[in-house]
Amino acid sequence: MIKKLTLTLVAFLAVVIGFLTIAPSEMSFDDAGYNSKNVLEHLQVIADKPHSVTDYEAHEEVRQYILNVSKGFVGEENVRERNYLTPSNKNPTDGIEYVGADLVEANEIDCEYDIRNVLACLNGKSETGVLLVAHYDSRGNIKRYGELAKSYGAGDDGYGVATLLELMRYFSERKDALENSVYFLFTDSEEPNMYGSLLESKNTELMNKVNLVINVEARGMNGAVYMFETSLKNNKVIKLFRKAESPVTYSVAPAVYSVMTNYTDFTNFLAAGKNGLNFSTLNDINDYHVPSDCYANVNTATVQHYGEQLLPIVEEYVSDTVYSDMNYFDGTHDAVFFNFLPEVFVSYSSVTAVVLAVCVLLALTALIVVGALKKQFDFKSWGKYIGFVLIGLAIAVAVGMVVSLVTARLNGYPWSLVNVRSACSDWILVLTAGAIFAVLHFAAKHLLRSDGLRMFNFAAVTVQAILNLIVAIALSGASFLFLIPALAGVIYLAAEQFVKNVWGKRTVAYLSLFCIVCIFVPLIFSLQYALTVGGLAALTALAYFPFSVLLPMLYGEIREGKAQKKPEEAENGTSSGRLGL
Repeated sequence: MIKKLTLTLVAFLAVVIGFLTIAPSEMSFDDAGYNSKNVLEHLQVIADKPHSVTDYEAHEEVRQYILNVSKGFVGEENVRERNYLTPSNKNPTDGIEYVGADLVEANEIDCEYDIRNVLACLNGKSETGVLLVAHYDSRGNIKRYGELAKSYGAGDDGYGVATLLELMRYFSERKDALENSVYFLFTDSEEPNMYGSLLESKNTELMNKVNLVINVEARGMNGAVYMFETSLKNNKVIKLFRKAESPVTYSVAPAVYSVMTNYTDFTNFLAAGKNGLNFSTLNDINDYHVPSDCYANVNTATVQHYGEQLLPIVEEYVSDTVYSDMNYFDGTHDAVFFNFLPEVFVSYSSVTAVVLAVCVLLALTALIVVGALKKQFDFKSWGKYIGFVLIGLAIAVAVGMVVSLVTARLNGYPWSLVNVRSACSDWILVLTAGAIFAVLHFAAKHLLRSDGLRMFNFAAVTVQAILNLIVAIALSGASFLFLIPALAGVIYLAAEQFVKNVWGKRTVAYLSLFCIVCIFVPLIFSLQYALTVGGLAALTALAYFPFSVLLPMLYGEIREGKAQKKPEEAENGTSSGRLGL
């Protein structure tokens, strides 16, 4: 009972610390830094009315506000209206100067409204600069189930626009110290077709000055701000990102995004060959593209978290002449990175990921060879338990998929990987994963004999180690998902084989429990925010992998106490009974 209680407390502590890792920041009202009060004042104006591309008057009011505030910060001479007239435009405006007719024609752009971007510049000693991007149009039409449209755009993308305006204020007060330039682009028409960013990505005059793009988005109103996408070969970009305070990111997101179709302004700049970072809130999709995306639901801690991450990054960029090189951010490889503890950001290269994967697999092979030589390794049981591990994975995926489909049906939505909305998403994830774990625990308790516990451990680690190597080669950013459980499992098996003191193996078990829970629980919840309940099958699979490695460790720890009551069984490591808890 004491051991169970201790394990529970360790797991609880790991969950709490894990969630603190992805908690947003407290507000600041200090103009010496990023002042959230200024951001909130901007948001009150921006989110006063729905202002989509077809809400002509409100849309123009927001544009005029951005123009006036920008001119006040950087000077009228440093603000340009980038207005594009489209062939089918139904709302041409007298007195507006249109540009880029050749770009509109060359890219075959046509819609019933014109596209009105705003570009502001803070000139540094070098014209090479970072481009900060946010779109100011709100969602105005229904494209997917669950989206009521007529969003006020407080989060999407008032958060981004207001963040850029506050960064503009901050750096305009320090413009004499800028080594490199900062370009602020407020794009139009992102919601229906991303035409505003597409046209500027083709604007060679601007693109020839920009070597880094930072896009600021929002998908929900609450929680941490995630850096969720990067350019390819991102090692140089991630080196700059490390300057962020309270960074929140997992390289599995950029890795998956790199092979998926995605829809933000950042996409167009990536297609233009630019390096950069993409930031967004992820929680809660129920306030995304709907009327509740309004000022009343603004989260002040989330607002602050944008500044906590972005201001140090931009400050580093503008203060060092090394970034004046247009090719500086052209990297050689991708980075693997994740949050571990609050303020602890782990990153290493994709090359290192492959080396680690090979080392873990070799270490596991060595343990198998040593066991075989000592006649302590049963290859038949090993193969059987690998099958059990894979069956458990199939069950986890199947249950997750069924719950996902049922949730979509009950809420009246067609199933979608990233757009099944539910007010109870967190509880659905917890209860589904909990039910799967309970079933697997019950099955192991009644089917797994104590003499097979070690082989089950070998089987689970084998699956992890093989997947780790495959993913490290094919999709390196996601490799840490398999490296961490595989490494913990190998260390535990080595301690079990070579460390005679019971506290050696016990320490590994407790540390493995803490580290795996601390990393995976906030990660899985973060991915649930991004994927919604539609991605539940992937989420349950992701939860199952580390659980399959932890399960025999924790059984072994609890069994140790029972074995001590039967020294003759503990000595030879066998029992005719089944494992009980």
